[in-house]
Amino acid sequence: MNEIIKGMSAHRSIRAYQSENVTKEQIQMITNAARWASTSNHVQAYSILSIQSKQTKQTLAELTGGQKWVEECPVFFVLCADYTRQRYASEKHGVSFDVGGAEQLLVAAVDVALVAQNMLLAAESINLGGVMIGGIRNQPKEVSELLGLPDYVFPVMGLAIGAPGQDITQKPRLPEQAVVHEEVYNTSQQELIDTYDAEIEGYYLERTNGNRSSTWTELMAQYTSVRKRAHMDHFLKEKGFLQSEKGENEMNRFTGIGDIYCVGRNYAEHAKELGNDVPKQPLLFTKPRSSLALADGQQLAFPHNKGSIHYEIELVLKIDRDVNQEDKLVDVVSEVALGLDLTLREVQDTLKKKGHPWLRAKGFPNAAVLTPFFAFTGEEACQTIPFQLQKNGELVQEGYTSQMIFSLSALFEEVKREFGLRKGDLLFTGTPKGVGELKQGDHFSLYFNHEEKGSFTVSE
Repeated sequence: MNEIIKGMSAHRSIRAYQSENVTKEQIQMITNAARWASTSNHVQAYSILSIQSKQTKQTLAELTGGQKWVEECPVFFVLCADYTRQRYASEKHGVSFDVGGAEQLLVAAVDVALVAQNMLLAAESINLGGVMIGGIRNQPKEVSELLGLPDYVFPVMGLAIGAPGQDITQKPRLPEQAVVHEEVYNTSQQELIDTYDAEIEGYYLERTNGNRSSTWTELMAQYTSVRKRAHMDHFLKEKGFLQSEKGENEMNRFTGIGDIYCVGRNYAEHAKELGNDVPKQPLLFTKPRSSLALADGQQLAFPHNKGSIHYEIELVLKIDRDVNQEDKLVDVVSEVALGLDLTLREVQDTLKKKGHPWLRAKGFPNAAVLTPFFAFTGEEACQTIPFQLQKNGELVQEGYTSQMIFSLSALFEEVKREFGLRKGDLLFTGTPKGVGELKQGDHFSLYFNHEEKGSFTVSE
């Protein structure tokens, strides 16, 4: 085995470092090696920020989730996707600039990954060690502000480098037969993965002196059970990436959605704040599909000329299949979303006084804002998980399903019995206290279990 392959095969993530500094010459060797990484179409859509300031590293350690090695390493690199040079090229030659598609984002992210690998290999070749830090995306907006990152630049990963201060066992990798396929994809990997599970379990038991017993599939099942860092969608759009095509039909995003059922006054404190009686049975109403809008970080327009518009955050159930009368909630709901039930308040008050239905107050375009769907963890688990609405960075609503007057199952049973439920139907389940007025320029973020699931800005 030659020295290059030997070095690549000996990689370990190093999270403890000796006190000695990484020299200027060593840093230059590492960054120069980065510059020669492969790049698609010679785009070179990356930038490297070298951080040695103790104060800056301390702040970055906090922003990455309290990873102390970010602060303790002699030098910390922040590796960014960067299209500012391409923007200048477009301006210089008088052509349009558009990096809003998924392909441009992938090109930049792959560029950064190749650069990062070159840097770590270079560091290891001169007896240094390091670890890549995905936590740099935990709070990307704050990282961008700290480092002065302009539009079309965002942090992809961090890289801590220093002289190794620990000697750890190399973590086993998936077997070659599981990741290397000849001619066609091999779908028969279960036995290989089961064997690998046992190897990983043994590794953790030995490394922790018997205090941890985890298999690879256990860790991966947990990792893929929910979407990670949902805030990145909105952040990337703010930075100029992942932009929708002009003229895109918004309703195409809701293909398969059926009827939309909603319940009013399902939280006692909400009924109280509006001066309404607490209902003795679910107060049901509907919204049209044309009222749906996606909370994907972009601007949404609303009919401000019709009076004040109030926001109400709710947990939204999505029905997986046509429902039989014997079906229970757990049988037919595997995904949920957060939604905003928006109301033309004065219009609703007038309709209520006349005894008319609420459709004109509840069914206008964009009156039902939804986040992307995510995994439903079950009715019991949901009772202790908060869902929250932030307006311009301030918490304005927070609720738990345990506070509902009518439980998720009770609402499901009521709608099933009265109207029937089909695949794709949605059920908005009521809003907690804290409703308020939506105004032009407001930015809203919707959170489940403290993780952002979607956001939007009210157009001027």
